[in-house]
Amino acid sequence: MRENKKCGFVALLGETNVGKSTFVNTAVGEMVSIVTPKPQTTRTAIKGIYNNHSGQIVFVDTPGIHKPKGNLGKIMVKIACESLVGVDLLILMVDASKPLRVDEKILGEIERFRGPKIVVFNKVDLVKNKNELLPKIENLSKILKDVEIFPISATSKEDVKKVIDRIFESLPSGEPLYSDELYTDILEKNIAAEVIRKHLFLSLKEEIPYTTAVFIEKFAEPQDEKRKVHIEAVILVGKKSHKPILIGKGGENIKRIGIASRMELENILGRKINLRLFVKLKPDWENDPETLKELGLR
Repeated sequence: MRENKKCGFVALLGETNVGKSTFVNTAVGEMVSIVTPKPQTTRTAIKGIYNNHSGQIVFVDTPGIHKPKGNLGKIMVKIACESLVGVDLLILMVDASKPLRVDEKILGEIERFRGPKIVVFNKVDLVKNKNELLPKIENLSKILKDVEIFPISATSKEDVKKVIDRIFESLPSGEPLYSDELYTDILEKNIAAEVIRKHLFLSLKEEIPYTTAVFIEKFAEPQDEKRKVHIEAVILVGKKSHKPILIGKGGENIKRIGIASRMELENILGRKINLRLFVKLKPDWENDPETLKELGLR
């Protein structure tokens, strides 16, 4: 008798920096979404594909819900909300280490969603006084009635596995939508752009990362696996004063970002890489519709 497999889309919704990307990366076991200590790192909806004997889960990691200031922010929030259309289950992620609050826009999206919902109460490992957790969970259960709450640390494989087991209980039966060899549907050149952007966030201070974007001008992957993959990436900066800061004295900053990006990409792609980075000034690119379209942000 053929085993009854489950398959479905699961969207993660929440404010910025609550740990959605960390959860997806832990579940999948690979870097699908970039993770940095800075909020608003995820800009598009990114799919992470999880397979086991029960079936397949396609996680949709969405940009954090926040109050947008410009076109980029508005598009990010729009992408997050639109990503809920057609999914089979919704996960609301809340940061347990901060004062409890659920954004009104998020509450509205949860109320409109008609499928099964669960709450992941993340970062419990960062709460020093564990006695604070139960009152927060009780208050959360009053805000979101009849929704199961999972207190977890998204960095813990064991904790994430408990949520995965619960997800499979609510997913419909169906055959896998993706090959079990895939862990994401992102093109390799887009992975390269995301990795470079990750190291921009990790290397640069304050507001500078938010005025940068990365697009890949060239991605040449020779059939001969002994030859290097050649990648040329352009880093856009929105302010003239930020360009020399990004490059650094004698090019030290851009060199450090390039080395860190290349090393991570070589590990992901399993190939040696020749990576070239270029910095280009594009004032106010975050509000330019054509530039946002080129970056895949619509």
